[in-house]
Amino acid sequence: MSLTRTFNITCNGITKNSLADFGLAVGNNNYIGEPTLEEFYVDVPGGPVLDLSDALTSRPVFKQREINIEVGAMRDKDSWDSAMSDFRNMYDGQICKITFDNDTEWYWQGRVRILDFDRVKSLGTFTIFMMADAYKYKVTPIVDTYTLIGTPKQVTMRSFNIPIEPTFKTNDESMMVATWKQGLGQTAYYLTEGIEFKVPALTTETDFRVLVDGSGSVDVIFREKSL
Repeated sequence: MSLTRTFNITCNGITKNSLADFGLAVGNNNYIGEPTLEEFYVDVPGGPVLDLSDALTSRPVFKQREINIEVGAMRDKDSWDSAMSDFRNMYDGQICKITFDNDTEWYWQGRVRILDFDRVKSLGTFTIFMMADAYKYKVTPIVDTYTLIGTPKQVTMRSFNIPIEPTFKTNDESMMVATWKQGLGQTAYYLTEGIEFKVPALTTETDFRVLVDGSGSVDVIFREKSL
């Protein structure tokens, strides 16, 4: 028995299902493209070609990937122009999230375009194109809460193989987050009450430390990424 592939698309806080809400059937299987790897090579005269792709980051850097979902539906032929206008108004050019029914714990995020609309009598087809982040994101994040009473605490970094950017949120406007690596200087970030703050490019390297300081509680939100 064949299964009809479906997906949820979320934009501006509203989630719709491709089949239940729009009657759209997915017509292709390989809708998720390959991630784009940032590569940099230097051709040294009289020597080998040097691969400097991860010289600055010490890890591969993936930039983005294309998602192309070919969809179609049956409608009254005279209603298609109005239906496509409504669909474009909701999604074309917007930053959206897409979750596929065969991978519901993860979502893809990026800017959406509605392309290649065609109609043969009552059958209409078009492509939902997303220029997505290279990584998909876990739908349910991990939240660690630290309660401080004037004594700094070191944050426990989660053991992800891929670099992540934890989000810090506090109920104390004087909270401070300090990050540093062994042998490198410390960087301090000051948090504002109730405002989520993402500390960039934290990794799980053994010499990387994060310290929170202040009085009150701070939530550290880890959202996993995966290729």
